[in-house]
Amino acid sequence: MSTKDFVDVEIIDGGDTVVVKFEGADCRVVGVMMSRRVMQGMVRALADLTVEAEPRKQPGA
Repeated sequence: MSTKDFVDVEIIDGGDTVVVKFEGADCRVVGVMMSRRVMQGMVRALADLTVEAEPRKQPGA
């Protein structure tokens, strides 16, 4: 799924389920439902990837 923007997040089912809404490349808003546990794992993985993708500073720069 190609996305261009984060729209919203909603907690349902007494806090067990997360609905994340994105705007797609076609400008439609789509929602992805997942358990809170899965969402936490996804956030950790995205944070790790973000750190890995940061440009490395050269020594002496």
